Amino acid sequence: MPMSPPKSTIHSDNFPPCHPHCLQPMEWPPPISLMRQYSRFDLSHGPRPSIDGPGTRIFSAGDSVAIHPEGSLEFHSTGDPILMSYWFATIKSFYVQDLHPGMTIWAEVEWLYRRSNLLPFCPSLAHTIAENELVRSDHSSLINVKCIECIQPIHHTTPACSRGSPIPTAIPFSRYSIHVDIMVNTEGTHVPSSAYLIPTRERIPSSSSVPS
Repeated sequence: MPMSPPKSTIHSDNFPPCHPHCLQPMEWPPPISLMRQYSRFDLSHGPRPSIDGPGTRIFSAGDSVAIHPEGSLEFHSTGDPILMSYWFATIKSFYVQDLHPGMTIWAEVEWLYRRSNLLPFCPSLAHTIAENELVRSDHSSLINVKCIECIQPIHHTTPACSRGSPIPTAIPFSRYSIHVDIMVNTEGTHVPSSAYLIPTRERIPSSSSVPS
């Protein structure tokens, strides 16, 4: 990770939007040590009215976001995408290698795991969480910012605080945090292999698949 503090804001006035439900394959990101770090991404002339009003998209470190999944989104009969078919993450920083109109902007994110994400490697936890529940993790990656759909409110609580309290249904919620061990599979892809719950006060190094 770069040792210098991140710059404040990166602006992009001519960022090509992706089709809302179809992403092209993304190139592999360069090492973050070769890029400039920012804490905020301000995109003009890329209207997403449901986020910040016409003509602007603003994302900052700490925002929880919905991300286009690697496969296809699922849809309601009305044609609206099913919220829990997105991927979810928390933004840590933004990175850019060269500042120019066609630049690629990368976001470093920490993943929030859905039940379906947990089933292959942590079924014991997956079977105890709700359909709209997310699990915070220390697994981080670099993604192209074109993968980000919008800022997504997530209700964060703890197992102790949630006992006896109604489970929210309007928005995704999160009670648990996990450490995720990452392995490289036979296709050379970084994938989660195992996980364990992180006690509320425990601090551990992050499991990163971010090239340094």
